[in-house]
Amino acid sequence: MSFTPTDENITTGELKKGPFKVEEFELSSPSWFNNQSVDSIDAATRPNIDFEDNDSLLSSNTPTSGSGLYTKLIYENQEIVLYPLDYKKVKLVLIQLISCLIMFTIFGMNDQTTGSLMPILTEYYHITETKVSLVFIFQVIGYTIAGIMNDKLHKKLGRRGVLLFAGVNSIVSTFLLTLKPKIFEVYALCFFPLGVGLGLIDATANVLFGNLLSNKNQWLGTLHGLYGAAAMITPPIVNFFGEANWEKFFYLPFTSAVLGTILIFFSFKYETAAKYNYILNNSASSTSDDEGDGDSGEVGFFTLLKNKTISLYALYIFIYLGTEVGTGSWLFTYLLKIKNGAPRPMSFIMSSFWVGLTAGRLTLGTVTDKFFNNEYRASLCYGWLTCISYYVLTIIGFIPAPPVTSPFWRVLYFISFSVPTFSAGYFIGPLFPNASVVALQILPVNLHVSGVGTAIALGSCGSIIPYFTGIFTSKFELFWLMVLLSVFSTFLQVIWTLYPKIAKTNNPAAFS
Repeated sequence: MSFTPTDENITTGELKKGPFKVEEFELSSPSWFNNQSVDSIDAATRPNIDFEDNDSLLSSNTPTSGSGLYTKLIYENQEIVLYPLDYKKVKLVLIQLISCLIMFTIFGMNDQTTGSLMPILTEYYHITETKVSLVFIFQVIGYTIAGIMNDKLHKKLGRRGVLLFAGVNSIVSTFLLTLKPKIFEVYALCFFPLGVGLGLIDATANVLFGNLLSNKNQWLGTLHGLYGAAAMITPPIVNFFGEANWEKFFYLPFTSAVLGTILIFFSFKYETAAKYNYILNNSASSTSDDEGDGDSGEVGFFTLLKNKTISLYALYIFIYLGTEVGTGSWLFTYLLKIKNGAPRPMSFIMSSFWVGLTAGRLTLGTVTDKFFNNEYRASLCYGWLTCISYYVLTIIGFIPAPPVTSPFWRVLYFISFSVPTFSAGYFIGPLFPNASVVALQILPVNLHVSGVGTAIALGSCGSIIPYFTGIFTSKFELFWLMVLLSVFSTFLQVIWTLYPKIAKTNNPAAFS
């Protein structure tokens, strides 16, 4: 369905949900955007606007005459600017992607920090490993609140406001951590606002990258790959600072938070609440016209949970993060206590998991495009290879590490341990971004932000699994860690295998 504005309805007509008009304008850009030119739009060159073919909630595929890529509309007495999510043509989009990439490094460092600092925190605060795991509880609470409030915050603040709020939360939290809190409860509480911020960044970035008009698999791989790279460098850096200066590590995520927030302030300047509501309402109306079941009103949290596509997606992310973060949080301690390894070489084995995860996310996106029909089929393959990697780790885990008096066999043993650790990270890496792409393919456009946000927030509660892993290992010994992770990876694959049979979709090609 296309709507072509005419002179008669430019100022008085309505399109779906709201009155609008197209005005002549000139777009001013900061010098660091290279002053990308924008055509003025007059009555003779007004665009055809097709709201049934939106590629995302963030942009409208609104072609303009000449080289102009921006369209200015008046919606409910507010100006909004539309442009395609094409980073090749719209430089503003490229800066948006870069800002999200920077913020995702905080995400990666955060998920590995507690595991790397575990031995130091137990000594510094004189507490048990189980109590240190309370950090995961506070962070998960923050994540959950972020997911519940995500869509409402977008409607009130717009995408720019949501990301700025997330950035400020990250800045304040990481700054407080650089002060080396004297009380553990204060240290742990810092992860609550950090969890809120990261939850909003996670959901927002996945929707943004998943709706790019070109190379979205590669960009999603880069986004999640940077997460893995940040997690990868965390153990060696924490080990470098040592027990005396461990708080200095938090200057890294603090710097990323400040830089990312500054870029967000400039690059998302047109992502207002009015624009979000405009596109959301028109997308919902288009869905209603096409399918007869669209809802342009607000979709409640529990209504979203009744959607099998969303709830199953959330469960998948829950188990995925339980497996990934469980590995990142406990494998280092497992190597130290069960295999009697030295901290420095064990930190490198731990990093091999994150090296693999980063490499997988950066390279398997291209493999998916070339050798698989879709992301679902690719993840079906990668999931089985992940399971096999954890099974091999479990078998090696049952073999005692050679004593220090046999250095050759001891080195060979830990090399054999690091290979499947790398492999597990490599194949589990693309599962999260691929799941996000599949969810965006099968969900209606008006549920992208609310549905994906809710699923990621609830799924991110899987970060609490390391806490229960700590309780489990305290009762049944850390020796059984690899068995537990193998069970998680198997359950993850079972969920993905059943996804096409349970999820409701009008796009069966997403699974074929």
